[in-house]
Amino acid sequence: MEAEQILGDLVTRADALGVPVPLLSAVAVQLRVHNTSAAS
Repeated sequence: MEAEQILGDLVTRADALGVPVPLLSAVAVQLRVHNTSAAS
């Protein structure tokens, strides 16, 4: 899913810059879980 890639990229960039983004990270994880569950 494109949204997962975009959110994951934002989290990765924030981590590289040392910027904490806990809510964005949580949303990215939730989206991965949802996509994995939907694929099953």
